[in-house]
Amino acid sequence: MTEIHVAALIAALLLVGEHYFPWGMLLHHKLPRLAAYVLGVLALIGPLSGLYAFWIRFQPEIGGRFYLGALWAVVGAGGAAVLICYALDHVLERMALAHELAELIQLRDRHDARADQ
Repeated sequence: MTEIHVAALIAALLLVGEHYFPWGMLLHHKLPRLAAYVLGVLALIGPLSGLYAFWIRFQPEIGGRFYLGALWAVVGAGGAAVLICYALDHVLERMALAHELAELIQLRDRHDARADQ
């Protein structure tokens, strides 16, 4: 069902948005872990609740297996989105460290070249 895909996509996008939102600028400190968990659960429950409300109102003939499938699809997409965010953070952090190391090596080499003159 297309509605399931939409709900899963919305949940994943909400979680990505929550992950990269500049909480520190808004709160002037890091988002507390409990608040992060609550927001994450709400990002999953919101789209799923909207989907269920849509089905109850406009497609009451939808069977229970679709409700269960929607639950797993939304939670799975949300989990995958969070894992991808953390993996991307790791890769970007490694790239930044490699760039900084290259700059330090370049500065050292310039310094050594001047000392040799």
